[in-house]
Amino acid sequence: MRPRSRSGFTLIELTIVVALLSVVMVKLTIVIDQAQRSHQNELQVMALENRARQVLDRVAYAVTGAERAGLDPGNIMPLDQSELAYRISLGVENGQTVWVREKIGLQRDDTSMYWVQNEAEPDERRVTWCNTISQLLEDELLNGADDNDNDIADEKGLSFTLKDDMIVIRLTLQREAEGEDPIQVSVRTAVTCRN
Repeated sequence: MRPRSRSGFTLIELTIVVALLSVVMVKLTIVIDQAQRSHQNELQVMALENRARQVLDRVAYAVTGAERAGLDPGNIMPLDQSELAYRISLGVENGQTVWVREKIGLQRDDTSMYWVQNEAEPDERRVTWCNTISQLLEDELLNGADDNDNDIADEKGLSFTLKDDMIVIRLTLQREAEGEDPIQVSVRTAVTCRN
């Protein structure tokens, strides 16, 4: 009689295969999770950049029609300001130019930007344009020094600087997610006063 040959796997071989497959599956799960987090972070950054660009465009559009002589403060160079009051022309009525006062700035909490027209008058209009403004511009620390190499120290998250007839507007938005580092996005533009 011949001895029977065994075909198949032993219990030890099956245990080793299951253990190896488990290790591979755990590693694969970790890689997929990291990829999803990275993708989610990129989506949040892109959304914040879009929001920053929209807010900056709104501010630039409002300030473009400003009269250079009607800017308050009239000379904000080399210092920056987080608030800008200005006059814009609504047109001509009875041969006279009709002016209206507007202001863009930060609320007292330094994280909300407002626009106001005819401040402290009965027909005042006030709108909050954004409530995700960073306390300080990106790469800036509250230390009395110029941390972002633009010759201005401790700039707030909204900054206006005047250079001749040009207003430079800098804006940093910040979004904080639970258990993650805050995301900051900065945008900058320069507009020329038309009037």
